[in-house]
Amino acid sequence: MSRIVVFTDLDDTLFQTAEKCRTWSAPANWTPAALDGAGQPRSFQVPAQRALLELLRDCPLIPVTGRNRAALERVIYPKFTHYRIVSHGGMVYDPDGNVCADWLAWVAPQARAGATELTALTTALAARLAPDYPDVCVRLVEDAGLPMYVSLKLPASVAAPSIEEWRALAPSSDWYPHVNGNNMALLPPYVRKATAVAWVIARERRLHEDICFVALGDSDSDLGFMHLCDFAAIPRHAQIRATWPC
Repeated sequence: MSRIVVFTDLDDTLFQTAEKCRTWSAPANWTPAALDGAGQPRSFQVPAQRALLELLRDCPLIPVTGRNRAALERVIYPKFTHYRIVSHGGMVYDPDGNVCADWLAWVAPQARAGATELTALTTALAARLAPDYPDVCVRLVEDAGLPMYVSLKLPASVAAPSIEEWRALAPSSDWYPHVNGNNMALLPPYVRKATAVAWVIARERRLHEDICFVALGDSDSDLGFMHLCDFAAIPRHAQIRATWPC
């Protein structure tokens, strides 16, 4: 196995929606990369992203994504054969595609204990936001049968709440309010990308002391796991360029 392992965010890092692709290149250069729930192309790659994946073709790619397992399976390219970190770090799958038993033993009791609060929060947010944002989509994201986090999506034409407004909706200060454009999420304390990546890094280092970890990401919620790796790279239009100048 390659001694270089890449932890990578997906949306807005390895591919993005058609609207966001226009900031990169002309439509003739786009390649479908992920499908929507109806099986239609939803996200696309531009030449620079395909070139990066070609450069990394011999390296294990570990997705670190807000997508749950079902949404990850709608990704056309790249395909993942190593660990998979999904639901903003809430769940970890092994190279065989099974939930990692040790991880499940850690996260499941917390997720079950928080299920009532997550369900109530989802219902309350939908009712609270509907008058001002009639097209809002608020849902509880689950993975492996466990509640993970609350997702909120607004149409691109609607101005999203500020990070301060979104943070004020969190039940307590140890919840993380993720905001990237019109995609938002409220993450309970046990759902963190950095926590899951640290767990996988520890397992990999026990097997290969000389391993090198590289991180790819675009948003503020990626910073935690990117700082754990030996090297990091961000795309041209990354949200974190405002907080991590380069």
